[in-house]
Amino acid sequence: MSLQDKLDVIAAESKKRFPENALRVLGEFRKELGDSGLKERIPGENRLLPPFELEDEEGRSVSSEDFLAKGPMVLTFYRGRW
Repeated sequence: MSLQDKLDVIAAESKKRFPENALRVLGEFRKELGDSGLKERIPGENRLLPPFELEDEEGRSVSSEDFLAKGPMVLTFYRGRW
């Protein structure tokens, strides 16, 4: 079974567990997101990001340029709430 087949099974099983109105809202959101053009603006693999600033775990502003001045930087995105 391919990865796509496995993902399709997971998606089909998930649909059985969610209320119809939640699936409708999710579908509308996915359509709006697709129509927004945001996906086309996301940098792809091996693409350079413009300089940016974020808050660290203590709320202090840190810049990508400061990190890169010290050497290579790895940026990790966490999805959802913890």
